[in-house]
Amino acid sequence: MIFSRWKEYDPTWLVKSAEYRFSEYTWLRDALIACNRAKIRSDYYIYFVNEKKPNKPGSEWQFQESITIEDTPEGDVVIDVIQKNKVGGIEFLTRVIDGT
Repeated sequence: MIFSRWKEYDPTWLVKSAEYRFSEYTWLRDALIACNRAKIRSDYYIYFVNEKKPNKPGSEWQFQESITIEDTPEGDVVIDVIQKNKVGGIEFLTRVIDGT
């Protein structure tokens, strides 16, 4: 199922799940707290910024790195980080692998 509207989002579960990575990524807590507006693309992926024309000049989506967070209430997730240490979106890895 694909959705395209921006909706309010509560990232509390993700912030709590990622705490063990905060010493390595000191900026991650604040970046996750800022994820309060989301576009649910599917059951497998949520965007927190406009994903149009990724990595193209002028696009907000300029990939920086991915961070895996294990054993969250939603299973393992991959946080896609874009330039300037901003969270672009999350992929629900366990759902992708399990097909659920």
